[in-house]
Amino acid sequence: MVRTLGALERGGVAPQPQPKEGVTYAKKILKDEARIDWSKSAAAIDCHIRGLSRFPVPSPKPMASG
Repeated sequence: MVRTLGALERGGVAPQPQPKEGVTYAKKILKDEARIDWSKSAAAIDCHIRGLSRFPVPSPKPMASG
């Protein structure tokens, strides 16, 4: 990464288009999918929150497991 950033500063990096082959689209994340399940481990909750963009919704009541 350090070499790439240095090359970018010097103008030594040429942009390359992303190949169309293998491109996939993710569906929109719904607010219900962003709800935090407080019964999970701290590590799982941390990953869940960091994996979402702006709207993890704290749940005042525990979610049903299963």
